Amino acid sequence: MASPDLPDVVPPPRLDEATVEAQRGQIAADQTMLAMLEAFPGPAAVLNDRRQIVAANAAFQAESLGAAFGSRPGDALGCVEAARGSDGCGTAEACKTCGAGRGLATLERGEASSLRSECLITRRGPHGDEALEFEAGISRLPGGWTLMALRDLSGEKRRRVLERCFLHDAINAAGAVQGLAGLAADGIPLEAGLIGGATEALVEELRHQQVLFAAESGELHPHREAVDTVALCREVAALYASHPAALDRSIAVELNPVSARADRVLLRRVIVNLVKNACEAVPVGASVTIACGAQDGRAVIAVRNPGEMPDAIRLQLFRRSFSTKAAQGRGIGTWSVKLLTERYLDGTVVCTVGGGETVFTVSLPLA
Repeated sequence: MASPDLPDVVPPPRLDEATVEAQRGQIAADQTMLAMLEAFPGPAAVLNDRRQIVAANAAFQAESLGAAFGSRPGDALGCVEAARGSDGCGTAEACKTCGAGRGLATLERGEASSLRSECLITRRGPHGDEALEFEAGISRLPGGWTLMALRDLSGEKRRRVLERCFLHDAINAAGAVQGLAGLAADGIPLEAGLIGGATEALVEELRHQQVLFAAESGELHPHREAVDTVALCREVAALYASHPAALDRSIAVELNPVSARADRVLLRRVIVNLVKNACEAVPVGASVTIACGAQDGRAVIAVRNPGEMPDAIRLQLFRRSFSTKAAQGRGIGTWSVKLLTERYLDGTVVCTVGGGETVFTVSLPLA
């Protein structure tokens, strides 16, 4: 899918190994440059005009998953998007949304001599995908070099996002219960089950935060068993029949019997999160669909909603701190879905857009 609203950040072709080695030698002979690099407390590197690393401090080399020299920053840091590009870092479709890549392209076009931008990187770790969040400071240096210094924001961002997510969602859910209780106290007739649904929504939010804190800290221990996906989907649909997020919206189901091997509590959390996101994404009167069945020897559960997600959002899904809800978002919804599904359920989650709808599909082992 084309992305006309996103800038091009593709770097010039790489220089050959011999030329890069000569450039490394040139920087290595500059003791002032080397001392400056080591003075940075976080990862820092010097790039040539093709964005290849020709010098890096000890902190950058410790963060690198492979050989740093001659590679580009995303390659060295193990960015999963760089691995999908035709020539690594800067050449994948999602690179158009990368703060560091856009900053480097801005300097290359001569529109600035230095700038700062946030950079979200997802890379493969020993226990699944790992989210890295940096503030990248990028400056042009004499001689055509570029300095890139990274400040790790991961711990700070994780804490702030989790706290903001917990407070926002818990207060909203508690407010709904409070409002309904006030109406009932005033003798105003309420639809049967409305207060119960709002209370269950509050409990769901609290359960979700409990699971999320444990998942982020690596303290979550899944209990895998055969899960009846039809029963699970019906349960989630019933929950959202009276959920505030689904007010004046409908939940449809398309159910084909299949059992998945998964932790039922965690899988329920994943599907609840996807349905909630879908309900928030559609206008009043629209319908969200939950479907389950078997595909390619796997159990799948899909959540569909009308409307095609823009590329600028689609390409940044599943990154912690990125939100589809702009200033009002908490930036943890799709990241938690990916975290739980891929690290704790041995599954995968993908988003596809087309035909007038957006579909999130969770694929799991058959029981």
